[in-house]
Amino acid sequence: MTALAAGKSVGVQALGVLVAELAAVVALMLGGGLLVVPRLVRLALRHEDAESLVVLVVGAAFGLALAAELSGFSVALGAFISGMAVAESGRGHEVEHMIEPLRALFSAIFFVSIGMTVDPRVAWHSLPLALGLSAVVIVAQLVSVTIATALSGGSLRRGVYSGLALGQIGELSFILATIAIGGNVVPKETLPALVTVATITAFTTPWLLGRAQRIVEATDRLLPERMHQALTAYHAFLRGLRSGEDDEGSAALRRPMIALLLDWAALLIVFVMRHALAARISAEQAWMLHAATALVVAPLLVGLLRSGRRLLLEVQHRARGGAEVPTAQSRTIGALVALAVVLGVSAPTLALLRPLVAGPWVEVLVVGLLLGSLIVAGLRMGELGGEYTSGVARLASQLMTRAEGADGEAPDAHALSPARDLGGPLAGLDYTPFEVRAAGEADGKTLAELDLRCRTGATIIAIGRADHTLTLPTAQ
Repeated sequence: MTALAAGKSVGVQALGVLVAELAAVVALMLGGGLLVVPRLVRLALRHEDAESLVVLVVGAAFGLALAAELSGFSVALGAFISGMAVAESGRGHEVEHMIEPLRALFSAIFFVSIGMTVDPRVAWHSLPLALGLSAVVIVAQLVSVTIATALSGGSLRRGVYSGLALGQIGELSFILATIAIGGNVVPKETLPALVTVATITAFTTPWLLGRAQRIVEATDRLLPERMHQALTAYHAFLRGLRSGEDDEGSAALRRPMIALLLDWAALLIVFVMRHALAARISAEQAWMLHAATALVVAPLLVGLLRSGRRLLLEVQHRARGGAEVPTAQSRTIGALVALAVVLGVSAPTLALLRPLVAGPWVEVLVVGLLLGSLIVAGLRMGELGGEYTSGVARLASQLMTRAEGADGEAPDAHALSPARDLGGPLAGLDYTPFEVRAAGEADGKTLAELDLRCRTGATIIAIGRADHTLTLPTAQ
């Protein structure tokens, strides 16, 4: 945005020079700041000199902000690096407490200055735009954060709460809008619209957070049962990888993942270089560039497909536990891993190639890959239901048999230690016994009233009583 505002083009050469200049400036400021500022901060704290500490921190912020501005970059960049340097002292919390009044003062000045740039009449005229942008911010954050949380192993509840908490914009959008307006990149109505969006979302965020549990419950009810089953198996698979119990399996997954990312990065570099060379050659030489690009891209595409296939096969192998043949669960986990990888690489691919390539084919390619991954994941989830239900029933029966013992006595919750030795399609799932005590929260309530899956992510697979055992109990 800074380059556009300065009247520069977004060609490869201009972006390359800009990135090189930015890297050099950041490296110099980081190097100098990290060498000097942390030592001075610790020295001031050791001598309990609060006045010198405040002057030092503020001076570093203004000094690096000025250095960034003189280099052609935002003052926010220099101030941010100054904060990193102060944090490197290991005493950031103490410093933050001391400069809190000054921070509050400058925050007030910042928002007052932003408010002074907004004409209320213009803000009123841009209200429809602001309302539309507010809806986009709230819904897009909720959907994207919830999906990202689910694919990274988090629960539905955590994803919804995080998405609602992030459903607003802040001062960085004002800074970007001001730069863009100064460079005639966007219309002047953008800033008052964004200020209005920030005001609206400042009220909607706490209001929605107060109703977050209802939204979680509604989302939980709307999601198909097979999606719940797929996410349960997928999260168990991720927990197994992160627990460190299967280091060999984690290493086996890392190798094809690294190869896939390297092939993907090489393809992006080839396309960027081709775009740069195309502007410097004649039309007669263009066919040679196309042929050379095809020769370089072909082996990279083959390597990308092979690495992706190897990754999916390894995921399925680790996900099916002791089973010798692929299961519906292992195929579903593989499809979800593929979806997570596609989502992870599509955003940077779109961001890098979209300014360089004419036409909408980059968006078409990314959307096509995402839709294809979603369709495959949906089909795999459809295969999961019967296998998952029968597997859970077998698991519940084995657990209750183990708890009751050979004499058929009342179930002993302490006999059910969490383990992963049962094998089969549900290998890797964690199970934990819980004793319902008299007058406890669960005493006298139905499973529907407890709503444990929505609240905690847990699913009740068996209830053991003194006279009988229920496996796969209904909500009532």
